[in-house]
Amino acid sequence: MKVIQVVTQMEAAGAQRVAYMLHQRFLKEDHRSELVFLYTRRPAYEGLTGVRSLLGHPPSALDYVRISCKLAALLHAEKPDVLITHTHYSNILGQSIGLLCGVTRRIAVNHSPDSIYSAAARAVDRIVGSSSIYTEIVAVSDSVEVSLAEYPAAYREKITVINNGVSVSNEAVDKACVKARFHIPSNAPLLVNVGRLNQVKNQSLLLRALTFLPEVHLVIVGDGELRNDLLSLAGSLCLENRVHLAGELPSAEVNAIVAGCDVFLFPSIAEAMGLALAEAMLLSRPIVASDIPALCRLLRDGGILAPAEDAVA
Repeated sequence: MKVIQVVTQMEAAGAQRVAYMLHQRFLKEDHRSELVFLYTRRPAYEGLTGVRSLLGHPPSALDYVRISCKLAALLHAEKPDVLITHTHYSNILGQSIGLLCGVTRRIAVNHSPDSIYSAAARAVDRIVGSSSIYTEIVAVSDSVEVSLAEYPAAYREKITVINNGVSVSNEAVDKACVKARFHIPSNAPLLVNVGRLNQVKNQSLLLRALTFLPEVHLVIVGDGELRNDLLSLAGSLCLENRVHLAGELPSAEVNAIVAGCDVFLFPSIAEAMGLALAEAMLLSRPIVASDIPALCRLLRDGGILAPAEDAVA
């Protein structure tokens, strides 16, 4: 079977990781698989087998025309049996082009609650998803399905909930080595967060909370548009020596850092599921997370829940 997956942008984030894990599994099962990113935001998957990006940088409006033409040419040449797209923008564009190119099975995957997308994106997704353009829709958690409750029946009847799967390495980790990597004193408590540096992941709350925790250090693994803002906030709060932005790292390194922490923090204000949180649970880390519905469902009594906007809590 020939499978092509399409994701909006290349970067180290949850939807991208799920798509890559699927790609690896398809290859292991001897399917012909290709993973396509519409454009590259950060080169997290460059050079990997069966992975390509149609544009090497974030696109302009004209670039989207070029991307559409490249994707149409690819689908026409490869003639996949199945087209799987991930996230709203890829779903709308990729599935529409897939229909025009004669791909008969077209699966759109929703990785986030509806609320995080713009009103325009939600409106177009409702229309496209309620038509024959999407043949099937996957919601990666119950929380995503609940967020689509007001969508038309023609959209909702196509939805299947398939929870994201995760895996972690069970290798022993030397906590002292993790701290030494970031020049953290061996006796200092270490907090860790994993996620894109953006408003939804809410890392600024962690910096404000750190002002109440002298001697404690925080490592944030991930990258994004708020990197400079977080560095500036750390400086203004006199935390520059206790906040460490690790950037995007391979999964094995991320797991090692999480396994070496004293507490894992996950303060997101919106999530479908929280892959990084699920991985921290598998690694048996003490956890403090925001009390949003998706994380309440996932964490249950496996950690402490706190208000997503309350640094004191």
